Amino acid sequence: MDCALNISDFKKIGVAAFEEASRALSELLNQKVQLKLISVLVLSPIDMINTVGSELPTEVVAGYSEVEGMIDGVLLMVMPVEHAAATAKNLLEHLLGSDILNEEMALDLLKEITNIIFGAIASAVYNKYGIYLKYSVPRVVIDNFVAILDNIALIYMTLLSEVVVLNAEIESEEKLKLKLLFIPSKRKVK
Repeated sequence: MDCALNISDFKKIGVAAFEEASRALSELLNQKVQLKLISVLVLSPIDMINTVGSELPTEVVAGYSEVEGMIDGVLLMVMPVEHAAATAKNLLEHLLGSDILNEEMALDLLKEITNIIFGAIASAVYNKYGIYLKYSVPRVVIDNFVAILDNIALIYMTLLSEVVVLNAEIESEEKLKLKLLFIPSKRKVK
């Protein structure tokens, strides 16, 4: 793998990060939220596009951040639009007691969820391996999965041989699927 962490490391990071993100989201919503790691895959960029792309609907919501530190790359959280809308609506109802949701508000709420999950990942990496990661303020977009990759991660994908895919579920009132991708740059862990 282009970065020095292996699949076992990513499983440990995923489990620890999802436990922390579950705790943070549960506190925020004042209800139990469980983020569960289902599987970790290490795939070539082409296999990742074929595998992940075939499991997603045409239009998806993606939250992403550039990562810098001892490991560089892009963190990308992807979910079907209907799952993202249900997540944002649930968050809005629990925080503000309202079910009136417009697209801008939904994107802001999803950006906050992305920030919580990415922060938990950065904390897990530091706590388990002493590796400091700095990630940019998350951005959220709605588009076709391949178009999203083309716009934000193509530069990385042309330079590397493998992408890490974490398949996950977020469960509160219902189970929703999401995928987390780490697309490392060619640079190895320092």
